[in-house]
Amino acid sequence: MNNKKQDNFNAIFTKLIVVGSVLLLICLLVLVGISIASDKEPPYTPKETTTTPETTRPPETTRPPETTRPPETTRPPETTRPPETTRPPETTRPPETTRPPETTKPPETTKPPETTSPVTDTKYPNTIVNWSKFENSSSTLKESADAGQEYINKIIFLGDSTTNGLRAYGVLADGINTKQVWTGAGNTLTLDNTIMNKTIFYPDMGKEITIIEAVKDKKPEIMVITLGVNGVSFSTEAQFKANYTNLVLGIKEASPQTKIILQSIFPVTKAYDDDPTTRIKNEKIRAANEWILSIAEQHGFKFLNTTSVLQDNTGSLIDKYCNDAKLHLNETGLVTELQYIRTHAFN
Repeated sequence: MNNKKQDNFNAIFTKLIVVGSVLLLICLLVLVGISIASDKEPPYTPKETTTTPETTRPPETTRPPETTRPPETTRPPETTRPPETTRPPETTRPPETTRPPETTKPPETTKPPETTSPVTDTKYPNTIVNWSKFENSSSTLKESADAGQEYINKIIFLGDSTTNGLRAYGVLADGINTKQVWTGAGNTLTLDNTIMNKTIFYPDMGKEITIIEAVKDKKPEIMVITLGVNGVSFSTEAQFKANYTNLVLGIKEASPQTKIILQSIFPVTKAYDDDPTTRIKNEKIRAANEWILSIAEQHGFKFLNTTSVLQDNTGSLIDKYCNDAKLHLNETGLVTELQYIRTHAFN
C-alpha cells in the first residue's frame, strides 16, 4: 500500500516537472521573441519619428525676415535727405532781398509838415497848423507895441462861456463886477440861426436885452467878439458863415464907429478832443477860424489870432491854461489872452 502511494506521488511530481519545464521553455521562447522584436524595431522607429521635423521645418523654409528685408532695400532716410538738399532758409532769405521799409520810405518822400509850414511862420515852430493864412492876411492884427491897460478898458467882450471867464476870474477893471463882459443866460451864448434874437445880460441896465439893442445903447469904442465854439459842433460852413455874418453886420449897422474885432475860437484840450462822446473837435475849430477870417476879409473887420499863443504843437489847448481839462481858460490863460490883445492892438 505504501509503495503504491509512493508511485503515485512520483508520477505526479514527474508530471509537474514536465509541465513546469514546458512552461519555462515557453517563457524563455516568449522572452527571446520579445528581445528579438525589440532589437529589430529600434532602427526603424527613430527614422519614422524624426522624419516629420525634417520634412516640415517651417521656420527654415519660409524665413520671411531674410527674404523681404524691407528696412535694407528702401532706406528712405538715406536716399531722400530733404534737409540737406533743399535748405530753404539759406537760398530764399526774404528779409534781405525785399527790405520794403528801405525802398518805400513814405515819410521821407511826402513830408507833409515841411511842405505846409511856411517860411515866415517862425513865431510858431513845430505846430501842425499852417498860420501863414492868418499871419499874411491884411485883416489879421499884427504884433504891435503894448497898448497897455487903458486899451483893454475900452473893449466890450461879447461871447460865450469862454468869454465869461474874464468876469468870473476878475481880470478886468472892477473885477467880478465888470461891465465889459456880455454873455447870455447861463453865462454862455450859442451861435445859431436865432443869434439875432438872442438876449444878453446888459450890465448898464441890469437886465436882458438883445445884442443889437445893447450895441445901440452902449456904442462901444472897441468890441471883441469870441463866438462859435458851440456852433461848430452842429453847423455846416454855410450855416456858420451866415449866422456869424448876420450878427457882425447887425452890430456894425447899430454902431458904425465901433471897431469890431473877430477873435479866433480857442482850441480844446487834447483829452477833450480825443473823447469820442464830444462833438467839439479841434479840427472843426481850425476850420471855423478860417471861416471867421474870410468874413473879416470880406466885410472889412479885423481878425485876432489869439489861438496861436494858447495851443500846443498838436493844435490843442495847453493844459496849464485850462481850468476844466476841456475848453475853458483859467486865470493864467485869460491873462495870456489879454496880453496878446494888448500887443496886437487895433489902432
